[in-house]
Amino acid sequence: MKQAVQLALAQRPANLDVSFFGGEPLLHPDLVAATMAYVEETIASLQPRPRLRYVMNTNGTILDDRILDLLAPPHPFTVYVSLDGPAAIHDFHRRDEERRGSLATILANVKRLREAGVRWCPVAVLRPESVRHLGDITRVLLEQETDLAILTPDLRAPWTEDSIDDLHAGLRDV
Repeated sequence: MKQAVQLALAQRPANLDVSFFGGEPLLHPDLVAATMAYVEETIASLQPRPRLRYVMNTNGTILDDRILDLLAPPHPFTVYVSLDGPAAIHDFHRRDEERRGSLATILANVKRLREAGVRWCPVAVLRPESVRHLGDITRVLLEQETDLAILTPDLRAPWTEDSIDDLHAGLRDV
């Protein structure tokens, strides 16, 4: 981690973006906190000081008070949370360790993020079996009171001409 930060800073960037992703970063809050402390300590004496931004991709199921403190202002975080739409769609692919759907947990945690002033963005993964419900997916995202949402296709899924037709039908419902 330190080597990566030093390599990035060697370029004397105007912006320093530190991204936490892969697996579930919130399983390792000590590493997130240590990385943040190292970055902030390292850039404190730089002139000009780069504008710092943290980015995290998470499934949104893990959020305790300590983690919330890490993500909340004054830390400049944007948290991208997996949110695939209504329960019937989201919970089909996103289950907890006991195989229960995770949507209710995610929505409760998103509410906590909003209340703490954390900038966040839902990320909906579109799959061939869900694209015909794009209107329903979009309505759930709009209910989240965020200024941005990302819709991204699962490019490893078995897309066919029929599923592309379903996507077109789903777009008409938006």
